[in-house]
Amino acid sequence: RSNEIVVMGEVYNPNVFVYNQKKGKVKHYLAMTGGPSQDGDISRAFVVKANGTVISPYYVDDESSSASFLASGFMNARIFPGDTVIVPTATQKVPFIKNMVDWTTVLYQLATTVKISSDIWTQ
Repeated sequence: RSNEIVVMGEVYNPNVFVYNQKKGKVKHYLAMTGGPSQDGDISRAFVVKANGTVISPYYVDDESSSASFLASGFMNARIFPGDTVIVPTATQKVPFIKNMVDWTTVLYQLATTVKISSDIWTQ
């Protein structure tokens, strides 16, 4: 078991840090990298623990959960030597109108093709 914490993905300075028990929370190690970049999606960040389990904003195991009610949650989850914090790339959300325009164009072109084909075959 190494004495390091790895922070990688969409952060300003992905790096390997020596574990510091006084700064043993997800938020501390993310802060040391400069935080998530503008392409990073902090809401989907997760930690791969040294034992292979994963914690995320949706699940924090008993070992990592903070004892304080006020300091609960993923950012306050405790991490330990050998853990890896990963901040994934944010996904681009395409607006509904853009999708609608694209589909309308495809349907129009399909209808035009069908009409032209039927006109040719009926002659």
